[in-house]
Amino acid sequence: MKLNGRRKTAAMISAAGIIILLIVAGVCAFLPKVETADRIDFLMDTFIEQTVVGKRPQKTMEKVYQALLAFDKELSLYDEKSEINEINSHAGKDYVKVSKRTYDLLKRSAQLSQQSDDAFDFTIAPVTMLWHDAKKQGVPPTQQAIEEKLALVDWSKVLFRDEDNSVMLAEKGMGIDVGGIAKGYACDIVKEIYEQEKVVTGTISLGGNVYTYKTPQGQEGYRVGVRDPLGGENDPLMAITLTDCVLATSGAYERFFEYEGVSYHHIIDKKTGRPVDSDLLSATAICTDGAMADFLSTTFYILGRDAALDAIRQQELKETPEFYLVIVDREQNIYISPSLMDKVEFFDEKSEEYTLVPVV
Repeated sequence: MKLNGRRKTAAMISAAGIIILLIVAGVCAFLPKVETADRIDFLMDTFIEQTVVGKRPQKTMEKVYQALLAFDKELSLYDEKSEINEINSHAGKDYVKVSKRTYDLLKRSAQLSQQSDDAFDFTIAPVTMLWHDAKKQGVPPTQQAIEEKLALVDWSKVLFRDEDNSVMLAEKGMGIDVGGIAKGYACDIVKEIYEQEKVVTGTISLGGNVYTYKTPQGQEGYRVGVRDPLGGENDPLMAITLTDCVLATSGAYERFFEYEGVSYHHIIDKKTGRPVDSDLLSATAICTDGAMADFLSTTFYILGRDAALDAIRQQELKETPEFYLVIVDREQNIYISPSLMDKVEFFDEKSEEYTLVPVV
């Protein structure tokens, strides 16, 4: 029996629907499933740990590794072929053309140096290299040597030529060191890759910097530990629930070396040319901008408690703070941005060692 026109059309639509469903089912069978993967690498003089949830997490993490490897080669003070060393070796002579990424980072470094109240200066390389050599020898440098190198530190003498992304240091002997913000900037590179690869959620730890991308399913965010500055590397003081931001921590627990009972750490005070004598044990900054978070943690560790508390109060006056701070002073008092408090989880075993002091 033949179908009439309407029934025939309906049958054709039904058959087409079945075919479409079969095609979709067939395509879905070949689409990669969402998976979770972890990876650990050693790069940028630190362990880098990633956890990625997505359709091709291993591919994504390899892409991140290759990008950070290239980034490190561009900026490393200890790689003779790096763009930074090329600039440093031509100090006082001529301009050096660099990649757009390096150029943008150096211009950002100059801006942050200007804003830092003389705490951060990306031309500190002559001094940091002096202390690097001192570490090898196991003896701190002389005051005369420090003063000679300090005379070469001045961010305002970095010359930029926008038309061809070229940079020049005005005086011979000057040098650039972006170690104060490089790992934070690296987190911004990771963010771009996670977005390009359409990652479901992910996190990466680079030394004292942790970046959290989106939110794990069924959770409010990632629980990120803040290190106990008097404890070991894997001894957290508290956990903070975060998403889509970078947490950066600076402290004197990463020591260069000891000499005659004195510990020398890696954070240099531009004003003295020596490891900073801070009234803080650690400074943690939380911000959506990785480079800024890294810069803030280092800068406030150098500037100290009063400057950090003033910054917290100023940020709290804003409808949406641009950043949050967690600082721990030498008396083992903890100060936290008030609007961050509902994200913080304290560990009971630390309650007898530390005192939480409200910021008012």
